[in-house]
Amino acid sequence: MDLADMDAVFKWGRNGRTYFFKGNKYWRYYGGRIDYGYPKSISVWKGLPDKIDAAMKWRNGKSYFFVGGMYYRFDDWNIQVEADYPKSIALKWMRCEKDNLDVLRTTAASEGTGNAQNATQGCQCERICSSSSAVLPSTVTLLSLLFVFARLNL
Repeated sequence: MDLADMDAVFKWGRNGRTYFFKGNKYWRYYGGRIDYGYPKSISVWKGLPDKIDAAMKWRNGKSYFFVGGMYYRFDDWNIQVEADYPKSIALKWMRCEKDNLDVLRTTAASEGTGNAQNATQGCQCERICSSSSAVLPSTVTLLSLLFVFARLNL
């Protein structure tokens, strides 16, 4: 496994293990090694798209996954995306006001499922809003990777 080009990494609150995501696969890391039987398909994480950009456990104890301009809150105990997700990163994470947003929505079929989902095409507000990346979660992912690299090299 080449850790240099992972899409996302985070420590899951349900079991305290570290998970690496790349494309439509994921690996579970614990005790200084990748667990036996990995990689596995990301489809195990019900409701997530085939590829994610970032993942993190927030201070509320919930797991969040980010894809483009959208985020998914994950139910760690039922191992599925919570109802009413995905939602726009602009409103929650970038704190854009609905009145100051110019959000264009398109409907796109999820790959392989036929389900429609909303995708934020753009936003305008006084704060920085990005439809192509999740700035805060990407920073958290980068710091998590640096932590894992440091532990592996000790």
